[in-house]
Amino acid sequence: MTTFRFTLLSLFFLWLFSTTCVLSLVTADNDNSNDNIDYVPGVDYSWPMHRHSNAHPSEVERHRRVRRYNHFMQGCERFYGGDDQKCRESDEERISMIRRQPPLMKNYTAAGYAKLKAPISAFTTLKEFYETHSKQRLLRENWPPGNIYTNHWASATKVLPLEGLPGTTEQPSLTESQRHTILTQVQSVLEAWCKLPLVPTSLYGIRVYHRGAVLAPHVDRLPLVISAIINVAQTSVTQEWPLEIIDHGGVARNVTLQPGEMLLYESASIIHGRPYPLNGQSYANVFLHFEPMGHSKQHFQLRKDPKQLFEQALDNQLQKIQELDAAEMTEGDPPQPKRPYYVPHKKQDAWEQKYVYVKKHSKRSNSNKKNSNNNKNSNVDFIGQNTNNNKGNKKGMQHKLQMDEQDERLFHNLAAKGMLVRMKEMVQQDPTVVTKSDHNGWLALHEAARAGHTKVVTYLCGLMDQEEINTRTNGGKGGTPLWWAMHMFQEDHPTVKALVKNGAKSIGPDTE
Repeated sequence: MTTFRFTLLSLFFLWLFSTTCVLSLVTADNDNSNDNIDYVPGVDYSWPMHRHSNAHPSEVERHRRVRRYNHFMQGCERFYGGDDQKCRESDEERISMIRRQPPLMKNYTAAGYAKLKAPISAFTTLKEFYETHSKQRLLRENWPPGNIYTNHWASATKVLPLEGLPGTTEQPSLTESQRHTILTQVQSVLEAWCKLPLVPTSLYGIRVYHRGAVLAPHVDRLPLVISAIINVAQTSVTQEWPLEIIDHGGVARNVTLQPGEMLLYESASIIHGRPYPLNGQSYANVFLHFEPMGHSKQHFQLRKDPKQLFEQALDNQLQKIQELDAAEMTEGDPPQPKRPYYVPHKKQDAWEQKYVYVKKHSKRSNSNKKNSNNNKNSNVDFIGQNTNNNKGNKKGMQHKLQMDEQDERLFHNLAAKGMLVRMKEMVQQDPTVVTKSDHNGWLALHEAARAGHTKVVTYLCGLMDQEEINTRTNGGKGGTPLWWAMHMFQEDHPTVKALVKNGAKSIGPDTE
């Protein structure tokens, strides 16, 4: 009898213990106030990215981050006279780009970012230039009214230009050879990382952030597709200042850089920013941007925010893909795709990423290829890199363009980078390169005007007549060089003045 009672009591306590455990688990699962929750951070955790809210599972932390964001936006509003419209519009554009652009981009690497040591020569040049001129020659960076990419109203960003200022010798500058070396060294690293040829699109000056600086998470505008950040120097940084990245898996990663380290990232598809204030006196970075070979410079529509313009760009992309497919069924050279890094519009094609990077060569072009191979002096890769060391790299050679196409692209990109000396050398060899346009109707003058290279613009205008100076891109439907210059700079910019002096007219792209 005693044994039976003991058994009943044991069963009762076992049942009670089990019930208590189950109830505890259910309660914990439904308790939204629990702050000790394991989670994988992603978008909207540190800063609004897809929507104006915070997704952090902790209610306390969520409210803290919302207050920090609201304080950020209120600072912008106060700085611009209490009118928050410009600030709100800028933030809406930032979020809109984050939501729409990355899904349309082709991913080239598994994670979308990588960290490594910067090329020694490039870093040494940048460091010495910064240490020599940063105390006297830093310029306050100008941001458009209402721009919220940085909290420039609370912590002004400054920049040390690498090319000096047009029309003055007071501002220091790296030599053309030094800039070229930096670009080519970083380009070779990025090409090895993403496994495709790249075209330089921008070498930004050394930007210097100061104490309290915040960089709102964003994606870069086209054609800033594949990029690198080099940490040039930092002063009195008491706490690591991470660059938050949302990788291709949607997970937030914090990447820290020490001076001499470099971050590679797919800047047009990877959300990146520094949402936490800088705890330090200064933090100096240089930015280098590239895009894949076979790129399209007709990106006016992607700069616009309205949904119908964006959808129109998608329709144009689909049409070009269909033209490419049709051309492959016939003899001759198929047209180049508009953007090789752009995802096809058809969902079933988005996974396959079927793109043709190189034209199919006819018998005539093949014979020219044999002749060029016999002349080893002409075996020069894009932006002057020697390719003799790449013999046997058949995969890399598949991406190369014919020399005549390459020269045209090279001249355009030299104009975009302001390399006037090398441009003059090419003009001496072939004067017609000045008026040659790419497949989107861009002249070298358009490139120089958009980049603000006044000396190049003045030189090219001296070789062109009025009609050529006012050439419109996109088959006569795009913008003139002056329109592009005024689209990027103020009316008093030296490049704008140089174009006006040479009779240029501002005609914008057709919007119909």
